[in-house]
Amino acid sequence: MNLSDLLLYLFFIAVTTFFMLLEAPHLAERLTRLPGINREKMVRLSRMSGYMIDFVVVRTETNLVHGVLFGGSLFAMGVHAAMLWGVLTFVLAYIPFIGLIIAAIPAIFFAWLQFGLWGAAAVIAIVCILNLVVENPVFSYFAARKFEIPALLVILSVIFWGWLLGIAGMVFAVPLTLMVLIAIQFSEDLAWVNVLLGVDRIFGEDTGDA
Repeated sequence: MNLSDLLLYLFFIAVTTFFMLLEAPHLAERLTRLPGINREKMVRLSRMSGYMIDFVVVRTETNLVHGVLFGGSLFAMGVHAAMLWGVLTFVLAYIPFIGLIIAAIPAIFFAWLQFGLWGAAAVIAIVCILNLVVENPVFSYFAARKFEIPALLVILSVIFWGWLLGIAGMVFAVPLTLMVLIAIQFSEDLAWVNVLLGVDRIFGEDTGDA
């Protein structure tokens, strides 16, 4: 798969995920009107969908800030293809834990080729500073809303979706997993998954049956 095919694939997955996220809360609201449906549970599902959309929106805004600041810093340094590394940072920052590291590797390499060891060290310093300045407020925001995803679940999500969909699966692993967790709420047979994965803790509320 060449670069253009990869970007097209990522765009397709992003658009599909975006519209699924937009539709999720409306679907839950419509389900509350069906006979025999636990209305309180449907309202809870709608609220959970709101959490998920909030996560994706804030994550996207954060990635945009990351990409612009990183690309701009590299451009100011004179690093080759600085804007490309900024775009790469925006995309790969969706991958938890390792995305920003992977995105920084090409920029560090080119800075080393152009400016030597000090150039590479400067890029590493930029990455660390941006991580502290940009990421910490995001973590604080979600912590304040009691929205937290267990690290083990995030890692397993990246592995599973990466195996299933390739790089696109790794990029969209978290929102895809959140959608699956919301879908699980419809199955009484899968109630044990809620307990095992701590779904109530993820969405900051009790997701058990009313």
